[in-house]
Amino acid sequence: MLLVARAQPGRFDPILSVGDMERLVCATAIRTPAFRLVKDGAQLPLLDYTEDIVWRPGAFKGTALVDRVAAEFAAGATLVVRALHLHWHSAARYCRGLEMRLRCPVQANAYFTPARAQGFAVHHDTHDVFVVQVASSKRWRV
Repeated sequence: MLLVARAQPGRFDPILSVGDMERLVCATAIRTPAFRLVKDGAQLPLLDYTEDIVWRPGAFKGTALVDRVAAEFAAGATLVVRALHLHWHSAARYCRGLEMRLRCPVQANAYFTPARAQGFAVHHDTHDVFVVQVASSKRWRV
């Protein structure tokens, strides 16, 4: 494990800022499975915060209902954006740069947890992980 602590608020804002997370939900019509909400280690039911938008000949399924996502977040749910590198240009560029340097595939997820909340219980990942905390503070057990 390598820990690089920096007292540089906003250091990663060009890649993804708190405002960017808000824009992803409020302005992009993000859909599942690109995002989900979790609370106390469990995924919240999609029907609680998404809708299908009818569009002929099919539908845009699992589209975020902004007011419900915001309400769940205010109630302590963590917003998880999966495969961020597929729908956020700055994250994609960052991942491609890491791929060139590391010579292996890189993908990005983002987790946005409200203050005094915890999205996931203590766990371990079965793959290599770089964690970049871009805002606020959190107690990490490693």
